Amino acid sequence: MPCLCYPNKTFAGMTEEAIIALLVRDTAIRTNETIAAIFKKKCREDARFSSKVIGLVSSSVMISMLLLVVLSDCCKLRQDWLRIHG
Repeated sequence: MPCLCYPNKTFAGMTEEAIIALLVRDTAIRTNETIAAIFKKKCREDARFSSKVIGLVSSSVMISMLLLVVLSDCCKLRQDWLRIHG
């Protein structure tokens, strides 16, 4: 039964179950239409200077670590090749 002091009378003549069903339907969140769901499959641009700096620093650290491994292998391969053929 709706509150008697409610001046809008939106729920007038409705049963408690009908009111609950109406409220549930009106307040339901469609999860495929939320911002989180929309941007889950899209890339978002971040124009902050700090995020760009952090991205560049972390990329350069990863590249330098990869280069360190590759160059140390190249040096070892060169030494082995010179030992065998030199």
